[in-house]
Amino acid sequence: MQEPVFKFRPHHFMCLTGFKGKGYSPEFINNLRAITGRLRGPDGDNTGITVVRGPDDVCAKCPHLVDDTCDFGGKVEQLDERHAKALDMKEGERLTWHEAKKRIAGGIDDSTFDHVCESCYWKFFGACKSALHALHKTTLPLATFLLAATGAWTAFAAQPQSGTAIEPLPADAARVALMKKSKSKTARVVKKAMDAIDAKKFGTARAAARQIQSDPEFADYGLWLDAHSRRLEAMEAVAEKKNRTAAGLGARVATLLIKITAQMPHSPFLKKVPEEIALAELVEADALAAKRRATQAIGFYERAFARLGTFEKVLPGNLAGFSVSCNAIKGRKASRVQTESCRAWLTKFLTIYSKGSEELSALASNWEEAREAVRPLAVPATYTQNYKAPDLDQTSFDTAIGLYLDGKYSKAIKAMQQFVDEYPRSIHALRARFWLGQALTQEQEHERAKKVYDSLVKESPLSYYGLLASISIAQDIGKLISDKFPDVQSSDPALMPADLMHLRRAEKLVAEGATTAAALELREMRPRDYAASPTLLYIAMLANDSCNHTLSFQLLTDLFRRNHAGILTLFGLKLIFPSTFLTEIRKQAAEQKIDPLLMLSLVKQESAFNAGAVSSSGALGLSQLMPFTATDTEPGVARAEILDPETNLRIGAKYLRKMLVRFNGNIALSLAAYNAGPAAVDRWVRDGRSSRGLLEFIEQIPYKETREYVAGIIRNYFWYTKLMSGEAPKSLGMFWNVYGPPVTPAEGTAPPTPQI
Repeated sequence: MQEPVFKFRPHHFMCLTGFKGKGYSPEFINNLRAITGRLRGPDGDNTGITVVRGPDDVCAKCPHLVDDTCDFGGKVEQLDERHAKALDMKEGERLTWHEAKKRIAGGIDDSTFDHVCESCYWKFFGACKSALHALHKTTLPLATFLLAATGAWTAFAAQPQSGTAIEPLPADAARVALMKKSKSKTARVVKKAMDAIDAKKFGTARAAARQIQSDPEFADYGLWLDAHSRRLEAMEAVAEKKNRTAAGLGARVATLLIKITAQMPHSPFLKKVPEEIALAELVEADALAAKRRATQAIGFYERAFARLGTFEKVLPGNLAGFSVSCNAIKGRKASRVQTESCRAWLTKFLTIYSKGSEELSALASNWEEAREAVRPLAVPATYTQNYKAPDLDQTSFDTAIGLYLDGKYSKAIKAMQQFVDEYPRSIHALRARFWLGQALTQEQEHERAKKVYDSLVKESPLSYYGLLASISIAQDIGKLISDKFPDVQSSDPALMPADLMHLRRAEKLVAEGATTAAALELREMRPRDYAASPTLLYIAMLANDSCNHTLSFQLLTDLFRRNHAGILTLFGLKLIFPSTFLTEIRKQAAEQKIDPLLMLSLVKQESAFNAGAVSSSGALGLSQLMPFTATDTEPGVARAEILDPETNLRIGAKYLRKMLVRFNGNIALSLAAYNAGPAAVDRWVRDGRSSRGLLEFIEQIPYKETREYVAGIIRNYFWYTKLMSGEAPKSLGMFWNVYGPPVTPAEGTAPPTPQI
């Protein structure tokens, strides 16, 4: 046998027999074409191969290989284990391609194929099974003859294969086809019911919901909308002191919702059921509190509070009812446990609501303890201390950028180059490559610097550092964007049944304008690991159309990793930089005299346009406002109101204006303060981190989240300007400009709109 040419892991032998030109990225496909070209060539059967366990020659160009580890994890290990057993292969063994094909034909048949390839989603395309049948014909002719003689082969050949993908269409044509072919009467009624709820026509909504329940495809929507309309009508009844009506409506909610959990395992409402039941319990508690049935009311309140976990949707009226009920049972010996429980919840609320907030006032109006401690409890600094040691790549980059900032450019070049060589997949890799180019420029090595910048623009044109690199070499990055619509694919045999169900329902809901419901469906899908790129782009398009931009961005990120050409198109760019809520953003920005595209860029970075976003730290809504920041900026605003898009954008614009005034119109400092707090930025300025200019300041921001936040907004602003005006900003220096000395918000006027 000749010296081995290739190294293959066990399951890739089967993959290579069935390769038909599909794959995860163009580079991956080209690599497979080169390998199979050799194996299928004139002397291919004599090609030597070594069996390995782990990344091999097939993996070399795969976008799922990260730091020599496949991000499919256990799926790949399972495939290797089962193929190695079926093909009797051992790590380190050498064999020819001819011998490998004989083992495949002898070790895998129709009865074992599905088992050994169980965790491989490519099997749904049918190419591997077809290749297996071809091997049986050529390598095991007697077995093939016997199958044919008994009629079994003929019967199998007549069966349809696992399914083929729907032909791709240009994205604009696919959208037209969607709107024509996905019309649905039931989806139209879903939209009608949702609109009726928004208009507070609850009877109309419930009548529509009952109609929806008769369609098995959307029955869970009927149950959910029925329950939801009852809960909202019950809230109205409480406000009108119709407590008996409210209690009756609220009692039916849980029954309807439990039907969803029992009968519809793939419903997008399953995760929302606990919250909806809790909100219904609050309504029932309010009705009981109004009827002075304090003990029962407290039970409902506390069950609801515990079920919710977070308190964005707890209203001041709920807190007032709770405090009234708790006040009524104080001093009763039989209620000692409940009294202690009331005090525990009070203590909890004191850590959540700010002094002067409507919520805390509602508690204090009925409970003396709340009047005595109307401020959030301080959190000891030790609670938030970070004990995690810096990663090696972080330490290495910090050393390299330190050398650059100290003006030791030749040493910085060596350090940055060493970083790029040692940590090519680090999250700091793009940073290191850009600053390598900067150091080379400082040392007058312009040709080397240009090569660094060129590669950065080519590999990551839509990133912040790709943008900086294009500016450094005066390259019009917009010329990389094609105006041709990319192909998308509305289905994929690799989709799991549940995903396919969600996709088809989402299509119908989008076609009927029920975008909120469509977003729920798409949120349940998990296609990223296995669906073909045109299918991912199609789902990203639907997610964008339904305002589920978080999912859209996740899918687009995966397509970036696959180097999918559809991203660098005008169509792809509009998916990456949507203009949702632009009308309201323009209105609020105009009132505060700030650049609307700056506000749009901020909202994209903060919440991905998710009006209901709640961060792990408690920041709320489109502008991600902390409740104490919101009430400080606009006293009297209720916590629940912060999630209202108009209110959130209004307060967010006011707070951004406040930061711009405080930092003399310096946009970069103001954005950093918006994210990390003005006190932190004041400290960084005192430390000299802003003394070198815009780019150096961003690199010296010690908080990773804030550094990426400011850089991300600058990137967003560039592309929004390019998309909406056709022209790029003349200079990023606008983010470092100042317009005058500091002015206190009470005395000052709004900073002017930056001129670019």
